[in-house]
Amino acid sequence: MLKNITLEMSLKPFKKTDDGYIKEVCQTVFRDWFPLLEEAEEISVMLWTADGSEILDYRGKLEDSFEWCYLIGVANPHNPWNKETDPNKEDMCVRNYLYLEQPPVMTYQILKRIVKALKEEGSRIFPNKKITVGETFDPGPEFAKSSFKYERHNEICKGQEMGFNTMVCSYATLHEDGVSYAGFPDGIPEGLPFGTFLGRQSQCFLSDMGFDFLWLSNGLGFGRDALSSTGALFDGNRFDTVQLEPIKERVVDFWSLFRQECDFPIRVRGTNLSVGIDYSTDGVSLREVYRAGNILPPPNSPWAAINADFGLELMGYLSRICEIPNRDFMFRFYLHDPWWLSSPWYDRYQCQPHDIYLPMSLVRIDEQGEVFSPNYMHLLSIDNSWGDMPKNCVCESIPHFLRAIKEFPDEIPPVVWVYPFEQYARASKGEDLNEMYSADWFMRGAINQGFPLSGVISDGNFIEIDKRKLTKSILVSAVPDANSRLEHALTEYVRLGGKLLVYGTVSRASEQFLALLGLRIGEEEASGELLVNMGAEQVLINADPVLCAGGVNTFAETACSLAETEGMTIAAVKENVAWVRGLCSAEKTGSRFLRPVISETYYPAEGLMNLALKNLGIEIAYQKEWTDLPPVITISKYKNGFFFSVFSPVTTVETTLSFPMGAPVMMDVDVKVKDNSARYTFARAERRECRIFVTQKSGRVVAKETHAVMQYRRRIEVRGLEDATVIFYPEYPGE
Repeated sequence: MLKNITLEMSLKPFKKTDDGYIKEVCQTVFRDWFPLLEEAEEISVMLWTADGSEILDYRGKLEDSFEWCYLIGVANPHNPWNKETDPNKEDMCVRNYLYLEQPPVMTYQILKRIVKALKEEGSRIFPNKKITVGETFDPGPEFAKSSFKYERHNEICKGQEMGFNTMVCSYATLHEDGVSYAGFPDGIPEGLPFGTFLGRQSQCFLSDMGFDFLWLSNGLGFGRDALSSTGALFDGNRFDTVQLEPIKERVVDFWSLFRQECDFPIRVRGTNLSVGIDYSTDGVSLREVYRAGNILPPPNSPWAAINADFGLELMGYLSRICEIPNRDFMFRFYLHDPWWLSSPWYDRYQCQPHDIYLPMSLVRIDEQGEVFSPNYMHLLSIDNSWGDMPKNCVCESIPHFLRAIKEFPDEIPPVVWVYPFEQYARASKGEDLNEMYSADWFMRGAINQGFPLSGVISDGNFIEIDKRKLTKSILVSAVPDANSRLEHALTEYVRLGGKLLVYGTVSRASEQFLALLGLRIGEEEASGELLVNMGAEQVLINADPVLCAGGVNTFAETACSLAETEGMTIAAVKENVAWVRGLCSAEKTGSRFLRPVISETYYPAEGLMNLALKNLGIEIAYQKEWTDLPPVITISKYKNGFFFSVFSPVTTVETTLSFPMGAPVMMDVDVKVKDNSARYTFARAERRECRIFVTQKSGRVVAKETHAVMQYRRRIEVRGLEDATVIFYPEYPGE
């Protein structure tokens, strides 16, 4: 059972504001989602009332009306209108539309009644569960008209992601204002920190309306350009270490100032990126943010629904959950968009559940070796842009949510990331920032190239854990700081027989760690377009020295080189330790994200991670056209079985899988087995159980569920075996 399920919704379903209509809408919310909500101890509804300006503008008068989210398209347009491509000015990025011909007027009194009705109807339908209601604040121009942000106090908008001065910066200061606000009856004094103003206004507003928590959206509190691959410290070419400490202090100051004024629980959206990228571009130390107290960690980003970059979603999510204030963390799913005329379940996911199973199959591992799955679930949103709440979407998605909850992992997965959370929090030099930026983008690319990263443990927890609890898995780690506790812990793990895959530049590694990897550093570096030999295959890799944290300068000393350029190695293996240089195959485009290189010319260097993985015992290979993307795969453990969650962007790609136990034979699908490897052609989204591994020269093998009999609770029939060795993983060992 989950600790909390939160249904997010706008005010659009409240198309009328009389008590009877409000009550009817509230009843529909809880009745429609009843089968899922039964799985939670606590139920929340989170209201996208407007854009947060209703908080900023609140003056303590319930009869006052406020702007709310009654529009479709951007509420505060900043992008220029292109008459050539959009002659009728229909683009929702440059104009907006009413969602109803005559939207109701919203007052604070009506909002208070809606909050009260949600709690009453929720408690009536679920009398034994706690019902809470949350409010939202968004820093951008999208959701509701805001004279506060874009006319009276545009000085707080320093972020540029959606146009010039469009995004509120959490550490901005306000100009003087004589308006009497609820928390500032004498007006705003010159230079008042935004954190102080938002905190006090939130305390007044949330208390008066009956809200229970506040959601800070779209990166608020996480730097100036929280949704971009550049920021206050990184302009795309250079990392500004001079500003690192001042910027870090400003970010932390926001949280300190806010907390001095507001004691309500906070939930945060965070960024689309990762702990390392946020720190290196905008000076955001997630460790320090957590110390503000009563903050739920950021969930997985919803942007994969928009750009299908599941590598970025999963990498960022793992980086944020590796070290958390307590055991609570969140999974979030994008059902409908109440602002942009999109329902991702239909027009992004095509009713496929991959973005449910992929993130929900990930686990965090603590210092005791226990695994944890998200215990909070958020659904954005249960209403669409027209204010409707389609019942078919509810019925189609709920079975997948329930299965993912039922099959939450209960063991450490085969491939685990040791994320350098503490190492990154100590970073102070330009090369530190460059390396963490490059390393996290590289891991994003590795996941997109089919690397099955499925769990995470922070460096701090890894140092404390009994390393023997992890020796059944392959650990993946960035190069540790020289002579650090992390280096010693990784070395101990290898000494105990654990398998380790290291990525990144070794330019600042200790001599002892270089010896462990079997490498030495040369005097010259190679970057740019590199001709790389991978056995009999020869490919081109484009290595930007900024995105790759320098050039290639490494030679195999006692290791076996797996890939070489100009006599230097970029991937190697030595016994139970493998290393990949970590060349980020992406390009800077000026957009929010680094764009992966999908080219007929260049090979994606992140694919070398699977080559290294093969040399440690797990083979995942793809037969595909050069520019086709391979499946994104996670492998989790539940009741002693292996569960494969898959998103296949190109369904003609053939995937070859081989484990030390043999070829995995997943349930209810025909498998081509050749030389102890299994070959699959995955559908767009797959969730497959595997308890059978086969060592067999060739043939077609299938494992399927068959009817039970009195003596057995469950029976699995396997066909196609020929001179085979079969390893079976029952639900309970010894059964």
